[in-house]
Amino acid sequence: MEELTGKRLNHNNKQNTEALSEFFVCSIEQVAALHPKARFVFYGRPEPAAFSAMPHRLPYNISPALFDTCNDKERFRRIVRENGLSTLPDKILPGDALPMMVASACFSGARQLVAQDRVGFGGHQTFLLPRGAHQLDPQAHYLVSPFLEQSVPVNIHISVFAKGDALVFPGSVQLVEEVDGRLLYMGGDYGLYQGLTAAEREGCRQMALRCGAILQNLGYRGVAGIDLLLNAGGDPIFLELNPRFQSSTAALNHALARSGRPMVLDAHLEAFRTDRCQFSSDVPPVNESFFAPLLFGDEAVLDLPDGDMSYDVDDARSSAFSPCGMAAHVFGPTAYPLTERESGSTLARIHFPDSIAAIDTGRRVRVQPAIQGFGRHKTEFANLRRDQVS
Repeated sequence: MEELTGKRLNHNNKQNTEALSEFFVCSIEQVAALHPKARFVFYGRPEPAAFSAMPHRLPYNISPALFDTCNDKERFRRIVRENGLSTLPDKILPGDALPMMVASACFSGARQLVAQDRVGFGGHQTFLLPRGAHQLDPQAHYLVSPFLEQSVPVNIHISVFAKGDALVFPGSVQLVEEVDGRLLYMGGDYGLYQGLTAAEREGCRQMALRCGAILQNLGYRGVAGIDLLLNAGGDPIFLELNPRFQSSTAALNHALARSGRPMVLDAHLEAFRTDRCQFSSDVPPVNESFFAPLLFGDEAVLDLPDGDMSYDVDDARSSAFSPCGMAAHVFGPTAYPLTERESGSTLARIHFPDSIAAIDTGRRVRVQPAIQGFGRHKTEFANLRRDQVS
């Protein structure tokens, strides 16, 4: 991708759709010419042109049509609601009416609203109202729900098979930050999820299993991510389904590999090869976490006890290191930034062996201040030392 464009294409920007399609089809053809037996797995939506032209090379992917059904927030929320799962109340409302909307007039007792595109990734099209009203497209329609205060956002990976229960992986608490009225996904904390009560974790697991059964009936196979909210009483509420691998998959895979357990990709492939899961459902706890800030300037510098390590981001290549058990990956500059804030920015991903956040008495997730400083500086990370994140 980076060799083709010189930059990291932003999947959230529809301006990249044609370039992404061309890239995927050309890349598959080039690799297949050298390796006739090669088969391909898409991270997200299977490219329709590739799926139509060479389905024999994509045996481990659901169809684009099924992906679209599950990826539509309003449609899939309606499906799970019809199957008896608890969801947030919602309405479809026009963007031009929302800036003047009073939250309590939409939903009794609500003080703020959340407006979302029916399709989106990472919160880039999720707006907290009224503060994010200026970001809305007046010509668009949004899925609108009350903002649930005193709640903990959770994500759980599952792998769905043709028969039997889905394989449920350990969950993570999502690290979400409001930036200029958008609720952006900034990372995940598996260790913090382990700190939830046993009843809360079991409630999340049961909802994940029920979502797996719904997907199974739709003909779905393989990996999916389930976003939930734990309300003030610790009860899970379904938010949305991500019919794909997650931003948090890498941290989960790393922990599973260290324990000698099958990774998420293994379970995904297995779902297309066998009717029932052959892996043990007793997946060990995971304590890792990661944070994915935007960096600004020509270099990203990490000041650690082992010394500074600089990354020249101009060449759009990824670099990695792991002092003190941490690992960071810096990716190329963003092409077609979705917001002004992303202009001139670089995406980074920093992995930690332990939790980096806490849940306060108001049921709000708080990332440690040393971690939150990332991305605020023009040319470097905030100073970070191991004892600040233990």
